[in-house]
Amino acid sequence: MTGMPPFYSRNRERLFQKILKSSINIFPRYFSPQAKSILQGLLNRNPVERLGSKNDANAVKTHPFFKDMDWNLLYQKRLRPPFKPTVGPIATDTTNFDTEFTTMPLSVDHTNKSRLGSLATAESGKFAGFTYVGEDNSLEEKAGAMKLGDPLDK
Repeated sequence: MTGMPPFYSRNRERLFQKILKSSINIFPRYFSPQAKSILQGLLNRNPVERLGSKNDANAVKTHPFFKDMDWNLLYQKRLRPPFKPTVGPIATDTTNFDTEFTTMPLSVDHTNKSRLGSLATAESGKFAGFTYVGEDNSLEEKAGAMKLGDPLDK
């Protein structure tokens, strides 16, 4: 809704601290009460009280934020998007991405627990059950190969 994640820091340990401790009641003035409410519900740290935990997706779908959403049209793929970006003829077209991101160097961060400092032990239980594992560096290798004209891209 703002273009930024709810908790952000370039420092990984500070990022995790923000996720665990920062207030989720600070919103831009232009947010409607419904937008604030749905975000507070989705970001609730207590998984039992989190929006969608009791009634699954129906709790989210019936939230006042989505009062004008026609879910049947969405399921039938008949809902018109409010914005449809134009995409160039090549698969690597980045014209719809801000140069802030397209000029960033490629990197893969294989975090180990020792880099997380105190979070690795004190708060690690709060992240238990999360199964995301970052991709290997194949994307980085492919991007490097594209710059060198390697046939991996073909």
